Amino acid sequence: MLPESSSSLWTYYPRFPSFWVPVAGSIIFGLATSAHGYLLFLHQAWFFVPMCIGSSMELIGFIARANAATDLFNREVFLLQHYTLYFGPSFVAAACYGVFGLIVSRVTPAPERTLRTLWCPPRHTKHILLGIHIVGAFFIFLGVSFLEKAMDNDDLVQRAQGRIILGVGLIFQLMCAALFAVIWVRYTVSSRRWTGSSEQQALRAREDRLSIAVMVASTLILFRNVYRLAECFSGEEDYLRKYEWPLWVFDGLFVFVAIVVLAIVYPARFLPLQKNDWESKDSIE
Repeated sequence: MLPESSSSLWTYYPRFPSFWVPVAGSIIFGLATSAHGYLLFLHQAWFFVPMCIGSSMELIGFIARANAATDLFNREVFLLQHYTLYFGPSFVAAACYGVFGLIVSRVTPAPERTLRTLWCPPRHTKHILLGIHIVGAFFIFLGVSFLEKAMDNDDLVQRAQGRIILGVGLIFQLMCAALFAVIWVRYTVSSRRWTGSSEQQALRAREDRLSIAVMVASTLILFRNVYRLAECFSGEEDYLRKYEWPLWVFDGLFVFVAIVVLAIVYPARFLPLQKNDWESKDSIE
């Protein structure tokens, strides 16, 4: 925690930023970003670009955070790590929702693509999830911008407004994650009764691995958002602001694991290439 005499710094960092932890984070996120960049071009999986953006933003945020430990007065460095660490996980979550939308559209048999089956319009699952998520991201950006301006003039009213707007954005993203979980569970349960040829069943098993990996990654981002929401409404002397380890665990480790999971179970290796790879009307019972 910063000394009380350093009031000008208190608005930037409620505690002294660590140096070696973000350095380690920069290394591991650098490796993860490199792996995703390689896989992106190897498989030409352009639909997964948001994951590379999110991982890159985490890398930039950790590099900036390491620099902050040696340059506490640098406002640009503070803002860089603040924005990138807030928005990096949003891109990771968006990548998860996009992949799940592809799973639904490419694997679900045509007769099962109904609102009754999935509790969500199958053709628009991705659009609905991403739409809610983007609205949340907009409010997060607006809230962080308010907080940035409040830091410049030490405006407590504007800071409170910024936290409320930021909280609204995080709540939107939590709602999106909850909706995704409901649709995922419904999809998983419904798909157990789909039958087909042995080839289609093999494809089904591969898709199961991807679907579970997407859910794991999305859940980790959900926990990260819960942490950010709690931090948003905590006071300057509350535990989440006085100590740094929750930031490194929830906004560092959890996001890193989510990125690694979807590098190991890379979507382009498990998704069918065509929408009809699963479909065969004659074999669906």
